[in-house]
Amino acid sequence: KRVRADSSCKLPCDAIVGILYDFDQKKALDYIHMNPFTLNLSLTFLTIGITRCPVDQLEKILPGILATFGAHSSIASLTSASRKSQSYQVAHLVLRTIEGIVVGKRNMTKPSSSVLSSSSSSSSVAVNNSNSKGSSDDVAVVDNIPPMQVARDFCSQNETISAAVYDLILDVLLYTNTNSNLPPPGLSQWGKERLTSGNSPTEKSWVIEHSRSNRLRDLKCALLDFIAPCRRMDLFHISRKGTKLDKKINHGLCTSRVVAMLAVASGDDNQVVAERSSSYLKAHLDSSKNRTSLKNEDDGDSWKEEDENKIDLTST
Repeated sequence: KRVRADSSCKLPCDAIVGILYDFDQKKALDYIHMNPFTLNLSLTFLTIGITRCPVDQLEKILPGILATFGAHSSIASLTSASRKSQSYQVAHLVLRTIEGIVVGKRNMTKPSSSVLSSSSSSSSVAVNNSNSKGSSDDVAVVDNIPPMQVARDFCSQNETISAAVYDLILDVLLYTNTNSNLPPPGLSQWGKERLTSGNSPTEKSWVIEHSRSNRLRDLKCALLDFIAPCRRMDLFHISRKGTKLDKKINHGLCTSRVVAMLAVASGDDNQVVAERSSSYLKAHLDSSKNRTSLKNEDDGDSWKEEDENKIDLTST
């Protein structure tokens, strides 16, 4: 209770996630090997502590949160009330972690007044220092693989995690504030139950916290920023298509999932959410058209060369 009441108290969330997830093996621990009391206590402390974590720590624990979510998203997780509650808790940890990363990144890109008033020489030093440190994906690197890269690999190569994350984000995008006991169109009763069962660090419940339209809008926009192929996060790794590293990625399935989520959000009641999703969807479609046109040009050149070779062979 003291930890929950003191918002300035930081919790070692990376160490807590290490109880549920093996950072070296990049694998969540099986439920049967977990002590129920340890699992419940870990999830409780993570629920309290994740909203207090800095961005670099959130990026470090994201793969563990996603892997744990995948391990608790099977049908077996719904066989008892306790396991269902644990599954719901992990789902909300995923949402809090993603939103925390996106919001934290936005705040990092906003220049403070002291930065704006600094001299040009100090600005150049800051730029050089930031370049020497590398990109933000290099934070908390494990085995030379940035944690954000591990998270993308989970969502593009591990079908269990990919399907679970897709289902969760789609539920949020379909969710609307309503006084009806029925779920919004497209959202299942179970999906609504999972969302509305969440806790809140600022209100009595997740429902009350997100009953304000701007709060629900901010969450949806953060999720859209995280999954959009045209954005740096690109959770399902669609922008990797055509590279040498995309052999393990099911691009057709990943692309269809992201397009479905963007299409659903483009019809949102909130204009900000709808416009942002529509712009991301348009950017993705334009990018796909450009790649297709370039591929057709390359194929045309190759066919032209083959035809010329055939003519030469015939003439000889």
